[in-house]
Amino acid sequence: MNMATAIQLGVSNRKDFGSGNVSGTTYSSWHQVHKGRLQKDDYVAPNENERVYVIASYGTPIAWYTETGGWFKVQRRFSHSTTIHQNLI
Repeated sequence: MNMATAIQLGVSNRKDFGSGNVSGTTYSSWHQVHKGRLQKDDYVAPNENERVYVIASYGTPIAWYTETGGWFKVQRRFSHSTTIHQNLI
């Protein structure tokens, strides 16, 4: 499966995946998520006790989903490759 398809399936189904340098992972809380190069002013953290599905590029969260908040997509651009990943979400 190619990267674009993996991301699209992850977004639509919220199933864990790994494809090259992009991945989708479910965590039981935001506290468990490795933040990579994400800075606190890049986002508003979801409820600490809520399950969160995170799409990460090169180990940095670029989008996530929670049942109460829906999808959040980081607007900051990190690199050309990560921007491609962000545009597929």
